[in-house]
Amino acid sequence: MNLPIIKTWTVSFACLLLAACGENLRTVHNPKWQEVIDRNKISGATIYVDEVDFSGKIIEMSSDVLVIERYGQRMELPADAVSRLVVPYQGSKKSAHIIGGVVGGGIGLAVGYVAADAASNQKGAKKLAHPLSLLSIIGGTVGGVLVSDMFLKGDNYVMSNVLNKYLLHPTIGSEVTPVELKMYKIFDDLPLDKDEQILQVQVFHFGSNKYLVLYDTATGDRYNVKWKVADAAYLESQKAKIK
Repeated sequence: MNLPIIKTWTVSFACLLLAACGENLRTVHNPKWQEVIDRNKISGATIYVDEVDFSGKIIEMSSDVLVIERYGQRMELPADAVSRLVVPYQGSKKSAHIIGGVVGGGIGLAVGYVAADAASNQKGAKKLAHPLSLLSIIGGTVGGVLVSDMFLKGDNYVMSNVLNKYLLHPTIGSEVTPVELKMYKIFDDLPLDKDEQILQVQVFHFGSNKYLVLYDTATGDRYNVKWKVADAAYLESQKAKIK
């Protein structure tokens, strides 16, 4: 086999890897909440509030409140504050990846054997130890895992909810830092677990007089997202602390 043919194999294999990177989500605009819940109850989902995302299990929806479970805790999030939900394929992702890895490894084995045959005079099993062969086998296995993602479908539920970032005070930005929290003693009533630290606070306005105080936290190496539903009076009380 000559060099142009080897290049053709390489390009074809690269195209296979690039094709595997495409997102395979079915997008549904403005779905009915109950249909979302019925189809995805007790399943893992990625929940977006504006551009902030976090994962959780969907439990139920009651009185326009999305009930989810995170780290063993039930949490209620106003449905009007949800920008979108991404629910992955509910089949066995692990099994699909194993199958994809085996198939990809087999393809890599064939490509590597042929490439090594063209690049060296070694015979039999020794060809499989050739760098070109090893790279193809490894690349094929990884590529097979990526390709398996092409067959793992998911639902992307895009809501029509409009959220606007709320600027508490011109002195501070829309993302309040731990230094600013301590300096002005604002949002000091946000519930925290033992040894949990706030990383930043953002406020979103939704509805007529509804605000979501969203705060990122960390406990050791565990990252979390929490929130508090507030009204204009609460935010005014926090703004008054900034002098």
